Order: sequence, then structure tokens, then C-alpha cells
Amino acid sequence: MKNINILPFHPSLNQNLEIASLMKAYFDEIESPKSVFEINHTLSIMNTNQSTILLIACDNNLPIGFLFGNLGFGIQSGGPYFWLNDIYLDQRYRHRGVAQLLINELEQKLIKDNIHYIAAMTDLKNQQSQTFFRKLKFDTTQIIWIDKSI
Repeated sequence: MKNINILPFHPSLNQNLEIASLMKAYFDEIESPKSVFEINHTLSIMNTNQSTILLIACDNNLPIGFLFGNLGFGIQSGGPYFWLNDIYLDQRYRHRGVAQLLINELEQKLIKDNIHYIAAMTDLKNQQSQTFFRKLKFDTTQIIWIDKSI
């Protein structure tokens, strides 16, 4: 793990294809396929948005995982909060502490920015994810997700 580092996404990383391919693998795995074109388009839009955070886990400068989310503001959170949309690691790097490195890096950044609340969701069937987040002291409760495409 000594060659693992966490970097904030920036288009000048010159790794956009590797990052997009990693994200494509993630969306394929969760059965919500996206093309590399769609992902690159979203990354280009995201780069101009100050409310998004994308952290890249690299092994010898090769992307192996990512954490993505955005900032919001809520009454329940008492102000600004971070919504964790996605966290993903190449299967060869799972159960080796890399996801915890991503979360630790995120928490340090958020504390520095005076943001003290993180929210996320996972499928009720995803016991692995629930166990991971409980280990990191996240509260887990059942919710009903409500959404609408317009």
C-alpha cells in the first residue's frame, strides 16, 4: 500500500481515459451502464462545478478507484453537508484499506472546509457496503428512496 496515493481529480492528470474506464467498470457492475463518452462529458461538466468532489486512488499513478459526491446544504445537517454518490475500487484492491484511505482523505478535506456531515445510501442487499460504513462509524438506517426523472 505504500505506492497508493489519493489525488483530487483535475483534467490535467492526463489519466482521463483510465478514470473514465474505471468509472465505466463501476457503472457496469451496479447494472447502470454508461459509455466512456457519457462519463467524459460528465467529467468535463463537473470540472466547472465547485460543489463536486472527485478523489482518485492511484497505485503507481494508475487510477484504481474513486470517490465522488457533491456538497449540499440542509436543515437536518445544520448547514453544509457532503452527499457521497459513489465509491468504487478495482476488485484487485478491495479489502486492502484503500476505500478507507479515500474516506479519510475526504473527511480531512471536509473538516478543513468546515463541513461536518456526510450522507450516503446503499442498497439494502449490499451488506458489504453497510459493514464497511459501520466500521467507519457511519449510522445505518433503512430509508425509502424517492426520485423522479423530469
